[in-house]
Amino acid sequence: MQETKKYELAEQIQLYFEFSAGQIFESAGRDDFALQKYLNCKALGERLEFNNPDRALSFCGMGSVMYHMEEYKLATRCFLKVIIELKIFFIIFIDLILFLIQFIKFISFSI
Repeated sequence: MQETKKYELAEQIQLYFEFSAGQIFESAGRDDFALQKYLNCKALGERLEFNNPDRALSFCGMGSVMYHMEEYKLATRCFLKVIIELKIFFIIFIDLILFLIQFIKFISFSI
């Protein structure tokens, strides 16, 4: 008897699938299903590295659903969480760029 192989997708790809499904449900006016998909995204995003910008996707979706449900305070909190998540990513990115600029200056003066 031959075992069937199960192929598991990487967490980041699963996150995109869940987010896309959430967008489809949201477009169809099924905010309850969309919110569930975005919560699944959040769980997947928490498994990614802390500086991965994809962690913010779930909060974008949840904020959009909350806005449609006229829960403006919750929507605002979700969108602020997006800013915080992306800020972590961009701070690390900017630090890396500044380091590279200093490194290039150092190399050019050494030559």
